[in-house]
Amino acid sequence: MSALPPPPPPGNLTPPPGYVAYGMPGTAGGNIQRIKGLAKALTILISIVIPLQFLGIFTTIQLGKKVHQLATGEIDVDQFKSSNVGGLASLGGLLIIPIAVLTMIWMFRMAANVEVLGYQDRRWGRGWGIAAWFVPPCIVYAVPWLMFREL
Repeated sequence: MSALPPPPPPGNLTPPPGYVAYGMPGTAGGNIQRIKGLAKALTILISIVIPLQFLGIFTTIQLGKKVHQLATGEIDVDQFKSSNVGGLASLGGLLIIPIAVLTMIWMFRMAANVEVLGYQDRRWGRGWGIAAWFVPPCIVYAVPWLMFREL
């Protein structure tokens, strides 16, 4: 009959590696908001916008050539107006609006999830997921980048 090893002494009760007690950071005590659907939608929209942006580069070059032809007198105003340059490429500009809105919602949900998980050393709360995009300087978007870094 094999003997079992003796139990550890009572003063040496350390939890195993990776153990997190209930209620500590890392445990979900509330509702975790799903972000997978938003991430998929953003991925699809961005994969549509990127080729349209490249198409926009080429249509801008074509438009520049048409303007040069109009300025040098090679074509008249009616021919310039009838040349439909950049129709599809402008759709890329319109898709920026839903991408921006979905990104704000995505950041808000991620920040709410971090809050639910109980992490204490946060600099940016869930409200900053939306407000960060409107804080000056709006062109640099420094606050959203800092928030993404923290999330």
